[in-house]
Amino acid sequence: MSEDFKKKLEAYSNGELLQEEQVEIENELDKMEVYQSYLDNLVNTHDQEQDNGTDRTKKQKSLITRGKWRARFQNAWTALSILIIILFIGWGTSVIFYTWGEPADRSESYIDVIKATIETTQPNITVGSSGMNVGLFTMNYDAELRKWIGSDHETIGELDSKFLFNLSSIQLPDDIYQHPFFIYPEQQEQLDPPGGFEVLERLPEGTVSELFISLSDYYETNEILKKFEGENMWPTWFAVDTGFEQKDEIRASEEPLGFPLNGYHFLSEYQFDSKNGEFILKAFGGAAHSKSRKVYGDGEERNEEFFKALLLMKKYYSIADDIHWSSEERLSEQIEYIDENGTKIYGVVVNGPTKELLKLKDEDWVGSAVVGEKRLWNWRDVN
Repeated sequence: MSEDFKKKLEAYSNGELLQEEQVEIENELDKMEVYQSYLDNLVNTHDQEQDNGTDRTKKQKSLITRGKWRARFQNAWTALSILIIILFIGWGTSVIFYTWGEPADRSESYIDVIKATIETTQPNITVGSSGMNVGLFTMNYDAELRKWIGSDHETIGELDSKFLFNLSSIQLPDDIYQHPFFIYPEQQEQLDPPGGFEVLERLPEGTVSELFISLSDYYETNEILKKFEGENMWPTWFAVDTGFEQKDEIRASEEPLGFPLNGYHFLSEYQFDSKNGEFILKAFGGAAHSKSRKVYGDGEERNEEFFKALLLMKKYYSIADDIHWSSEERLSEQIEYIDENGTKIYGVVVNGPTKELLKLKDEDWVGSAVVGEKRLWNWRDVN
């Protein structure tokens, strides 16, 4: 605003202007009111446009945020669907893989080879209660390990095995590996006798013992079984001549192979009868629930089952190797020897009252003996 216009306004307010000058000032003031009104309209319009712009921005942000969450949810759902499909396919593949095969499926074969390896290479130790489950690409098999001492079958540890298809990992207790002392007949006079019978003489009446006896000669299975008929003791495991040992320098056998008195009871020989809720022998078509075998006989059946166990160990050597430390080449030679020469027994694990076992000292077919486990009386007479 100019100084001249200010002076005119001051004169207008004091009533000092001429009539024409008053009209001129009033016209100017009217113009200013129009300008102010126009300016106010412009400001209001601009503010309204700003408000509208802010609303649009908020709406756009809301849409973007909603879109992001929708995309995240779709991605998560897609990933979850893929994972469920992979799990379903994986589990289905595992079930098909482990239950595939004739006459025995893979799970039965894997369990049987574990059972065969332990009961063939660990004298007087058997596989007891067990459990098996199939997971994603894996199969787990757990079982109790039992030892026949006196009349009891004591649990001495647990077997833990895991399979990833054909790859196996088998864990056994460290103290499961025994070092039984069997001496071959032709070496009886060349090695110092282990003195097992002297130990039995010092053990008190009312105890039972596990005795590893080495025979003075090689015997057929039925021959050695008959020698225990009528005796108050149990022969529980039989060491078989595999020929390989005779090629070594003179020493006692540290890695004997043999078979248990009660047989292996391979899982592949049984099928589950859902009607009765129990396992029955496949060979009998459900007519019999268990094998009926003579305690002091059926040598040929026992020999055939032992040979089947050896062939299982050879066929699934990668599994057997987790338990038994013999090489595959050596195992093959032992199988070939038994196939050509038959099953010849040269050692037996016997359980019974200590003083009953001591009577074996006078038998000419017994060479030497080593005492294993001892317990207080837990005996039920055999006859």
